[in-house]
Amino acid sequence: MNCEKCQEKILIFDQLSEPEQDALLEHIEECEECSESFEQFLQLEEALDIILEDKEVMLPQKKKQQPIPYKYLKRAALICASLFILCLAAWNTPPVKAAIERALNELIRDKFLEMDKPLEHKDEDKKKKETELIIYIVFDDRSKQYVSGRKERREYENGNVTVVNGKFQKSYDKKENTFTITELLLTASQYTQDILNELDPDQIKSLGETTIAGRKADRYQITYSADRTVEFWFDKETGYVVKEMLVAEGKAIDDQPKVIQFEVKEYEKNHGLFKLEPPVGAEIIEEFNSPIEETDEGSEQ
Repeated sequence: MNCEKCQEKILIFDQLSEPEQDALLEHIEECEECSESFEQFLQLEEALDIILEDKEVMLPQKKKQQPIPYKYLKRAALICASLFILCLAAWNTPPVKAAIERALNELIRDKFLEMDKPLEHKDEDKKKKETELIIYIVFDDRSKQYVSGRKERREYENGNVTVVNGKFQKSYDKKENTFTITELLLTASQYTQDILNELDPDQIKSLGETTIAGRKADRYQITYSADRTVEFWFDKETGYVVKEMLVAEGKAIDDQPKVIQFEVKEYEKNHGLFKLEPPVGAEIIEEFNSPIEETDEGSEQ
């Protein structure tokens, strides 16, 4: 595939078949110029999602005409804007670049906040109301993780367990036979949100799409400071951060357990996954910033 044909296909990437997308991505990985064009296309598409919002946008027209649905408006705007960027190099002009960077900054902040929300069923029948959707992850170190909004459970091969509900973290160390309860001031996503608010828009960069454990994921790079840059991979379907890596000298350091399985499962409401009580005889260690106030969410663990 030559570069001219590649850049034409970039503009209709979402409309390509899976084999065509794979062939295009293979060329993009080998061609620096097309890789840069594809990255710009992705950032522009995300910016348009924010500007137009994920809903139908109705434009004034003649009385007998129907309103233009958002998806067609977005596609037309996307193609026009992409052509403008790719052909006239408008991407490098300060106004265009600043607008896209601001939109990308808002997108990332929203992604982190969305992780605090449990997954929702697509339909509302009785069975769905009686079950909960939970993200189930298996790592190559044989540890397992269960996630539902602010609630998380991590089980390790050595018998250690950690449960988080956004307000408290409870951890059991089997070897030491200790049970630690830690009060959390903010959720991880809220903490990240506060940091993102202090960053300039150009400190966030889209790295395009990738795959992990057979699932599609969006990659982003956030430069917090001169000596700290982190790469995040967001699962496309759930929005959950499935991989997080420090970046040194331009290369991501992948030293965390590798995700080998990632899926969404249904559990009965009384599953009890996010409950964790100290075993008989375990030493209890409390780390509180203020006296504990029992809540429904806290007692659920």
